[in-house]
Amino acid sequence: MAVSQFAFSSQAKKQHKRRKVAYPCVPEWQRTVPRDPFDYQLRTAAEVREQHKYYPPDFHIKIGYKRYTAGDVRLNDEQNMDNRERVAKIVIDMREMNMATLQRERLIFLLGPRFNPKKPFQFKIVAK
Repeated sequence: MAVSQFAFSSQAKKQHKRRKVAYPCVPEWQRTVPRDPFDYQLRTAAEVREQHKYYPPDFHIKIGYKRYTAGDVRLNDEQNMDNRERVAKIVIDMREMNMATLQRERLIFLLGPRFNPKKPFQFKIVAK
């Protein structure tokens, strides 16, 4: 029996690598899906009310409002639907909210691009 010249080389290993095979006959409910790290049971509204009765939330929210001169500036016209110049900014400090680690991570996940890693304890929401 003749042994190939590539029997112990890297080319032979590449040829024998296993490929990941997709089985089309596996039903959708049986396929593996990545687990959501925030998939846990949330408290009911009654439980939250009960906690807030004894430990009310106590944190500061800074809200700013500014008008910019842009677009149609006629104020008393019913046809004026241009609201681009009105901007509200809401700034909240997460340290004051006294959240658990998992709650903080979920809030950061929900904030998405609004979360700034340079200011990890503060987030700003801008509404136009």
